[in-house]
Amino acid sequence: MRWAGELLAIALLLGAAIGAPLAAVHIADSAEEQTYEAERMLARAHQALALAADARASALAYLLSGGPGLRAEYEAATAAAREEFAHLQDREPAAEEVGQAFERWVREGPAILIAMAEAGNREGAAALAQTGRSAELFSAFGEAGEELVARLERHVESRRDAQLRATVGAFVLFGLGMVALAATLALAARTLATMRRVRQAARESRELALAASRLAEERRELLGAATNELRGPLTALALAADMLSRDLPASGDPSLAPLAQEIARSVRRLTSLVEDLLDYAALETDGLTLVREEADLRAIAEAAVTEVRAVRSEVTPVIETTGGDATVFGDVPRLRRALAAFVGGLVRRGSVPARLSISSEGTELACTIEGPPPASDLPPGPNISTEVARRIVALHGGSVLEEAPGRVVIRLPRTSSVSEASGAAKSGA
Repeated sequence: MRWAGELLAIALLLGAAIGAPLAAVHIADSAEEQTYEAERMLARAHQALALAADARASALAYLLSGGPGLRAEYEAATAAAREEFAHLQDREPAAEEVGQAFERWVREGPAILIAMAEAGNREGAAALAQTGRSAELFSAFGEAGEELVARLERHVESRRDAQLRATVGAFVLFGLGMVALAATLALAARTLATMRRVRQAARESRELALAASRLAEERRELLGAATNELRGPLTALALAADMLSRDLPASGDPSLAPLAQEIARSVRRLTSLVEDLLDYAALETDGLTLVREEADLRAIAEAAVTEVRAVRSEVTPVIETTGGDATVFGDVPRLRRALAAFVGGLVRRGSVPARLSISSEGTELACTIEGPPPASDLPPGPNISTEVARRIVALHGGSVLEEAPGRVVIRLPRTSSVSEASGAAKSGA
């Protein structure tokens, strides 16, 4: 459907480019044919009148001389005139009156006069033919014929004017057809160029996507290798810190206690950071797999606060639960680190949480972390632990919202809704 509009426009323009010249030719041909027919009718009218005049002349000559050839000429001219008038009457109704006037002249003029001449009164018949009833009838016929000719001449002129207008219109249509053809070619060229650019862009986009995918995989492998390398020294540091803490009473040197505690806190913080880096690398390549189980969200929150308090002793929020059951279906270690990351994020901004409440909201559990508003209105800087925590919550089907400065709400699906969704998915499969 992307190119439907352009292809439709090309089809319409191409149709106009082909149809306009064809219509122009049809209009011009039709006008020319009508003009030719009108001129042919006018020529027949002239021919019929000329034959009638020949018939009258042959009749007069026969009445005066009595030559048998003259009578044959009269009869041939009369038959030819009748034939022409018959053709005219088929196409021009006004010709019927002229044909009737001609027949009246033949019937009441030459027919009677020829009979008189053949009866022996040739001179009287000749005189009547030029001055009597026959002359009056032929004069009436001539006037009707002239009116018919004038009518046909006007019709020919009107058809010629119409043909001229049709020719001009045909040229205009032909020109429009050429314009449509040029527009069709231009639009087709532009569409083809656009399609080539789109295909090139799609090809480059796929190549960039592949390169980005390879880069992300390399970065994940690098982060994984780096964090795995860090685990050994961190484990050794943790053991050393633990041994130092146990040997402090025997050493008798109280100044070593703060140092041992700081070492232990740093090791825990570095260990948590290593875990976040591993999860971040897995999230970047969609390779993180959650190990879900049913657990109490309050217990997870208490463990998260304990983890943060081991590094920041001032973190002692009141943990409350309202609304009954707080069971969640999720990856417990990762949810614990996620809640610890949100608590630690508020602490870093100067908003030490005073309360952590867990409430049931229908099919969701809401964990609200509240502290005083931060001293600074500046937005928090980037933090890998917080970013990983947001994405972990999203993987669980939940959401994170900072409703106000110092107040973060994490929503997670309850166990029942997750189980129903899982059951529906299996039944659909």
